[in-house]
Amino acid sequence: MSILKIATRIAKTPETLPGGEFGGKGSFVLPPEHKAGIEVPKGGSSCANCKFGEAKDDGPHCNNIYWIEWNGGDAKLPVEDPSTYCSDWWSSK
Repeated sequence: MSILKIATRIAKTPETLPGGEFGGKGSFVLPPEHKAGIEVPKGGSSCANCKFGEAKDDGPHCNNIYWIEWNGGDAKLPVEDPSTYCSDWWSSK
């Protein structure tokens, strides 16, 4: 099953997914209140040190296709400082 299909299933109805789909032995469970993108303290993983982050004239953007879909088709981040936001799709530069 593709990551997009899994993310869509999770977004529509919280459920337990087999761990094998994520490389683990146990189940992968997200609670209903899980948010795929959140504000974070400076100094750790963030959009500022993610390979998908990009500075544009109108503010920071994320070029990850899953983030863009989750964010309603908009690549623009909801913060001005990309070092204060991170998503489930963070990936090291």
